[in-house]
Amino acid sequence: MNVTLPDGTLAEVQFRGSNLFAEYEHIAYDSRQLKNTLGKTFDEYKKAIKSLSDDDYKEYNTYLRKCYNYYRNKELGIIAGPKPILPEKFSKILSQESMENLYKLNHEKTQVAMQTFKPHLELVA
Repeated sequence: MNVTLPDGTLAEVQFRGSNLFAEYEHIAYDSRQLKNTLGKTFDEYKKAIKSLSDDDYKEYNTYLRKCYNYYRNKELGIIAGPKPILPEKFSKILSQESMENLYKLNHEKTQVAMQTFKPHLELVA
């Protein structure tokens, strides 16, 4: 949801459930939009996303939507059926499982960096 803050600044508010997929499913969009919000951990993933044609990206987004629905239904206690499978024509780096592994690896690296970043800020402040 997009909102306007009291000072006129535009902001985005996201509501997510407790499943991890909601945390990393937007990686594809950020990559496709060339947003510089992803660390080097995602370089191979970003390269694979950028190489998709518009039609292939639409098909890939259908896969992501099915994954999101699967995990959301599971979170809500709704019988989710079988977990979606990445179509064979796509690189394995684009799979939900790969996205999850990349997200976790990046999160670990970020946590380590934050441990040394905070003292750095205190030092230069």
